[in-house]
Amino acid sequence: MKQEFIDKRTEGWEDFKQEVLSVDIAAMERETGVDRNLVREAAIAYATSPAAMSFHGLGVTEHYQGTFTVMQIADLAMMTGNIGRRGVGVNPLRGQNNVQGAADMGCQPHQGAGYFAVDDPANITMYENFYGVELPHVAGKKIPQMYDAMLEGTLKAFWVAGEDMGQTDPNTLHVRKALAELELFVVQELFMTETAKMAHVVLPAASFLEKSGTFTNGERRIQRVNAVVEPIEGTKSDGQITCDIMERYAAKTGRRSGNASKEYHPRWVLEEISRIVPFFAGVKWDELGENGKQWPVKPDGTDTKILHTDSFKRGLGKFIFNNWEKSPEVRTNEKDFPYIITTNRELEHYNCGAMTRRTGNGEILTEDVLMINPADAQKNGIADGDMVCVESPRGKVDIKARITDEVKPGILSSTFHFPEIMLNIITSSVSDSLAMCPEYKVVSCRIRKAKKAHLRKAGEVVEQVEYPWL
Repeated sequence: MKQEFIDKRTEGWEDFKQEVLSVDIAAMERETGVDRNLVREAAIAYATSPAAMSFHGLGVTEHYQGTFTVMQIADLAMMTGNIGRRGVGVNPLRGQNNVQGAADMGCQPHQGAGYFAVDDPANITMYENFYGVELPHVAGKKIPQMYDAMLEGTLKAFWVAGEDMGQTDPNTLHVRKALAELELFVVQELFMTETAKMAHVVLPAASFLEKSGTFTNGERRIQRVNAVVEPIEGTKSDGQITCDIMERYAAKTGRRSGNASKEYHPRWVLEEISRIVPFFAGVKWDELGENGKQWPVKPDGTDTKILHTDSFKRGLGKFIFNNWEKSPEVRTNEKDFPYIITTNRELEHYNCGAMTRRTGNGEILTEDVLMINPADAQKNGIADGDMVCVESPRGKVDIKARITDEVKPGILSSTFHFPEIMLNIITSSVSDSLAMCPEYKVVSCRIRKAKKAHLRKAGEVVEQVEYPWL
């Protein structure tokens, strides 16, 4: 504990401390299955290190209380003074290469470019004056809310770029039912994915090798991406597609934003961004160089290597305690569905596999498999390589077993790289209570040896299992 840092840079410490001291360590140990002594050793190592970093990924955030866990990680950094100097800090490992950049540009429904709240009157005025068009005065919907709105009939048109939610989003049958209700469904994609097959209109897009722009990574580094080949015939870059739609919209409605009818180029896009996003003030396409710049970038082009050196954005860092709560998925289903399956990724494939299954990686890893502990396999009469029926309250899938001690008894794990399996049929609609990030890591299920053992591997045609709900 770094009392000096706590006293100078934070608030809420005493109340937070009392809450932490009231935690039942024995109950926590039973619930997590982690030896309290190991936790103690890790805590001491982190707190006594002259410089300690923490890294977290989807294993932290894809939970019912994922946001609260990230807050706890920030609490640990503040109480030990591991923030605001070289070699320390809290580092989220983004699930995709430009998640940070998308957030910076206002892809959250409640924030515009620069993280300004879109329902704040002052921000609304700022955006409307800048773009010269009237904007909605309320926050938009998050992804689970959009699916509900589709089913209710209040969301009728949907335009998605580069997302295969028909395979990767949880509770897939619910998602596909919602998408089927749309009056207009536009998908902007590289390949005919499971989601693109459902679209009314498919806009053929170019890959990152065929377009220029920027990616912003987890360390806030704005990196220049340069096209190395021309887009194949009939495709366009995402930026050009957006400009073309803007031009047609302006011609149809008479409402024209400043850049409608322009040919896309990252130079003018970054110039526009620099005038509306304060921490991009000095970002210029021709000055990004080979290594890019870390925002905030001052008007003179100077970037920022380390954040929070003297203060936090809110002033003082605030300690916040949240009690742990069992996921509704488990509370509701643990009697009839005693196992938990958690989704993961394999090195050879990315997410839905739409790109990686078209490479040589498809020959290295050919199918999704179910990781199952030897004790659970024996209890259920399952041998390595057997087909296993995994059933949750949403549906069931058949998948090949891989017996391994990489998972604990009671825990199963698998990927969803292959549409032949459609593993997300069984995952739930439970999401983080604040961010609404899906809870892919906790799915209640039960298992048995499958009655059928015929599944199609990538590149192989055999008898196919019948799934009446697809």
